[in-house]
Amino acid sequence: MVLENLQRLEAVNATHLIGSEPRPEFDDLAEKASDALRAPMAFLSIVTADRTHLVGAAGLDGELEEVRQVACEESYCQHVVAFDDVLVVDNALADSLVADHPATADGVRAYLGVPIRKNGHTIGSFCVVDRKPRRWTDRNLATLEALAAQVTEAIG
Repeated sequence: MVLENLQRLEAVNATHLIGSEPRPEFDDLAEKASDALRAPMAFLSIVTADRTHLVGAAGLDGELEEVRQVACEESYCQHVVAFDDVLVVDNALADSLVADHPATADGVRAYLGVPIRKNGHTIGSFCVVDRKPRRWTDRNLATLEALAAQVTEAIG
């Protein structure tokens, strides 16, 4: 499985982001993505073999705000990593990939995520999330990709 690929996990470890304190610049970029795309939530997730770590976030609440991680199977971000590609979900309830997903059951209805790469491996996703269906535009994608480029530069 892609998530367990040793070289990908070495690239994840090379970021030194897992287990560290959230970095304000990543929260700021997530906030910019949330504002620019008028989405209630945005995340920079780094995906290990079994966990999705939210190292940058906007719009978190409750327990997730404290722990900033979930099991991979509870996050759409795993699909961005597994497919090494953009994931566009306009209506989660009508999307065969995520209709039965735990995040959909928790109220996620729209998702736009782009890969974050290090050393040639997709290590995570920079994404925006909405609790209502919406059609993501090419302009939305271009905006998110531009912000993701800033994330990639900050990761090094």
